[in-house]
Amino acid sequence: MKRTGIIVSALLAAVAAAPCLGTEGQEPRTPAEAADAVTVPEAWRDCLEAGPLTVAGGPFYGVIEGFGMIPVVPVRWSLRNLTDQTLYVEMGYGSRNPNGPGGTGMSVSYVLAPHEDRSIRDTAAVFSVAVPAKLRVGLDGLRLPGRTMDPPSRRSVVEGVALPPSPGRAAVFAFDGPLAVKHVRLTHAPEQGNRLEVLVANPTGRRCIVGVQVAVGDPARSDPALVETPLARSRGAFVEQMAAVEPGGESLLALPYRVPSDAGEAPALAYRVFEERGPIDADLLKRLALTERDVRHPDRPLIQAGGFDLAAAAAAGLAVLPPCVPVKERAKLTIQTASEHFLFRYRPDSFAAGNIESIIEVREAAYERLRGALDMDLPFAVTIDLYPDMEAKSLGSGTTWTPANTVNSRHIAEVCNETCQCDAAHEVAHLFSFQFGSGGDRLCEAFAVRWEQDVDLAAYRRRAAGRVADGTAADPLGGDVSEEAVTFVDCLMRRDLASFKAFMAACAREKTSEELDRAARAIYGAGLDDMRRWWREDLAAAEPRDGETSPNP
Repeated sequence: MKRTGIIVSALLAAVAAAPCLGTEGQEPRTPAEAADAVTVPEAWRDCLEAGPLTVAGGPFYGVIEGFGMIPVVPVRWSLRNLTDQTLYVEMGYGSRNPNGPGGTGMSVSYVLAPHEDRSIRDTAAVFSVAVPAKLRVGLDGLRLPGRTMDPPSRRSVVEGVALPPSPGRAAVFAFDGPLAVKHVRLTHAPEQGNRLEVLVANPTGRRCIVGVQVAVGDPARSDPALVETPLARSRGAFVEQMAAVEPGGESLLALPYRVPSDAGEAPALAYRVFEERGPIDADLLKRLALTERDVRHPDRPLIQAGGFDLAAAAAAGLAVLPPCVPVKERAKLTIQTASEHFLFRYRPDSFAAGNIESIIEVREAAYERLRGALDMDLPFAVTIDLYPDMEAKSLGSGTTWTPANTVNSRHIAEVCNETCQCDAAHEVAHLFSFQFGSGGDRLCEAFAVRWEQDVDLAAYRRRAAGRVADGTAADPLGGDVSEEAVTFVDCLMRRDLASFKAFMAACAREKTSEELDRAARAIYGAGLDDMRRWWREDLAAAEPRDGETSPNP
């Protein structure tokens, strides 16, 4: 297949302490810069030219896409597309917790038109544990027709990013570009609540779409056992708003935000203002073998980033803060409510307490879907602990790597608040699969994803069938949670439920493809290649017409 995309990844594994926050009216400061050239492998140099990657100053609290408030550093990078093809460019940021399990990964994506020069201005994630910041740049995943690339090369280009001397210094960064932020300010009124107002001017001759993301949290957290939680969205309030700005005009974006109870005594607000240049077109997604779940916002040039001290704003009457509840108190779940198949535990002052009836209704419906499809019941009542935030979940359950997970194969711990309600069926599906075999790394997660509320199996089959047809499909038994793996699980379930359960158990036991192939022959009388063929035939037979969808049964 002719591939017209190139993937370029810049990995940031970094950490920072004592980030600083901006204040209203503060002029953008000129940061100190550390830079080094990005090494482009020889085989790529006729298609991509990369200039210096610059870390433009020390860490401050900011917003990365939909992840919420986390420590960031400003980065600048120039790229040039030397080809006649459209290049797909991704800057990926990752971090690891040096004190134990846990970590996070995220990315911002861009599209380079043929022969386009691109000057990237963005913020890259760092992590708030006290070790020096390190920036690693890697070039990864480039595939052109007729070429086979060596494994990606990575080299550390910036180490020991200087930290600001105190968190009280301003950190408002403005980036080069045609759009301008005229003011950013906090307001509060009884009828409107807390709001952030951003006025953006468009001096260009084209209509632009601008966006603002706001996140609220506690910048003082430094306990390594708690800060590595991967989804910052669940650690603080997060809102986003988009608006059109006409040529030569201005647009005022007013974003209501909430201050969560876990924000501490000195909460902070971080914001980013960006231009939205639209999603990647569907044809390019297909050619790159990607889905909308992989790439949501491919091109969002940053205009400005900064933050506010909300305690100071509250003292000035520009914000209202809730009572501060210590994490040890938030981790105590003192209320219990039983339903037919579940025991829910939660706090009396929580989102879960105010919505427990609807939570029960949705969870029981998910249980009935699974029980009917799998022709079985769980031999125990499932305990679900509903924590108000990720930090409380981390302390109360000892699990830090995801907003929801199973404990001891019969107990679920998860975050449930205004901004994070976990899928009702995913973890319950795990508990069902544990009764006949987890599926191991190959199919365990794919089985649980198959039951998620927002999974459109018809769309999954349509996209997987298209990738099978053009030769870009992932191996459904490759170990990754892909649409191919989810549709493979669905195919086997519909073909023979008893054999599927036995195969899931075999996947949990057998460690190599040869061992699993022997197990498949004992169960199905056919090997793994035959099962892949069944799946491809099932996709071809079940592929719906364009525009046709089906809810997840």
